Amino acid sequence: MTNGARTSRPRLAARWLRCSAGAACVWLVSGCSPYGSEVTRIVDGRTQEGRYIPVTAYADYALASYLEATGEPEQAENAYMRALADDPRSPEMWTRLAALRCRRQPMSGMSAIKRALDLAPDYEPAWRAKAACHLGAKQLEPAQAAAERAVALDPEQERATLLLAEIYEARGDSQRARTWLNAWVVLHPSSDIGWTA
Repeated sequence: MTNGARTSRPRLAARWLRCSAGAACVWLVSGCSPYGSEVTRIVDGRTQEGRYIPVTAYADYALASYLEATGEPEQAENAYMRALADDPRSPEMWTRLAALRCRRQPMSGMSAIKRALDLAPDYEPAWRAKAACHLGAKQLEPAQAAAERAVALDPEQERATLLLAEIYEARGDSQRARTWLNAWVVLHPSSDIGWTA
């Protein structure tokens, strides 16, 4: 190998490195992410465009759900917080965190509910979680308003309807609670919870 051949390789490598670094800078300044900003998903058999969510957010969310289900609320909250660090625009994760916090201490999840509703004002689970938080704190009027909003957003959501009936019962309006439960089981006769509530 000649001396000229030895010096051309480092020059070629340096040129390649400069070009690659320049291309990466242009790419980053243009607002692109390494994963792309939009992805295509299949939801209920339909193609749907959506934002990219890091796989670590999915992993921490799954872990948080598992920990919550197995009765480890502190570890679940930590896992939700890690997931939210990777995906802070998820109304679902803010809602799950809020519901977990409110079950542990009434009203402690309200800031997380606010974040969820700021991201998605018509997100039924966030309104339902808000109603449950208020109910846990015995704030029945705002609980009723939030539950009514949840039912209006998704009349087919069993848990929202049952929560609304529970709030009516807590307010001493047993007739209204019974009317909602009767309507639910007429529309959904196989609802075990509707029959036994």
